Amino acid sequence: MSDDSPNPDSEPDDGGFSKLRQRWPKSVRVTIGVILYVFSIGPMFWYWYEAENMGGNPLLRVIYAPLRLMCVIPQVEDWLNNYINWWIA
Repeated sequence: MSDDSPNPDSEPDDGGFSKLRQRWPKSVRVTIGVILYVFSIGPMFWYWYEAENMGGNPLLRVIYAPLRLMCVIPQVEDWLNNYINWWIA
C-alpha cells in the first residue's frame, strides 16, 4: 500500500527555521545580520578596546576590522563614535 501524502513525523524538526527561510528572502536576513553586527560594537566596545590596545582576544580585532575600515568615511566615523559614546558614557 503506497501512501503519497506527506507524513509530518518524517520531516526533520529544525525548530521552525525552514519556515523562517521560506518567509524572509535572503537579502532581508543578510541585512538584519549586518545591522546586528554594526550595533554589536556598542556593548562590545571595551572588549574590542582591550583586544586592540592591550593584547586581548585577537579574534575580536578580526571580527570588528571591517568597522574600523569603514571609519575612513567621516560620516560613518562620526555616527559610530556617537553610538559607542552612548554605550560607554
